[in-house]
Amino acid sequence: MKFNDMIINDDSLILIKRKNECKQILFSDLQLIYISPLKLPKSVLLISVFFVLLFIGLMTFAVAIEFLIPIVLLATVPMFIKFSYYSGYELRIKLNNGSLCKMKFSIALKSNMIMTVNKIKKSIYQSKVSN
Repeated sequence: MKFNDMIINDDSLILIKRKNECKQILFSDLQLIYISPLKLPKSVLLISVFFVLLFIGLMTFAVAIEFLIPIVLLATVPMFIKFSYYSGYELRIKLNNGSLCKMKFSIALKSNMIMTVNKIKKSIYQSKVSN
């Protein structure tokens, strides 16, 4: 299930998908909560590598061999920078029944989400200690 927002209560989380769709999850139902970076799919990587290699192959016929190395570097370095840069992050909540809830967020909200995850983990710990 994908959700857009969440509210933390004393003993549960409320996941809000849309304005009128909510799901309440007790802390006792949570198995795991973590943040993972969003990566580009492998197919996008393969297609990009194919086009760079095609570009390099066409350049071997049009340009002298002395200019080929700088052209190869200029073609590959931006691609590696793009693929190593994360476009965002995803909050994943795994429940005891095996279902997974996901929320995507931007890099700007990363520190806020880390604090939120720590707050949820602290609340889970406090609920386990009190019982």
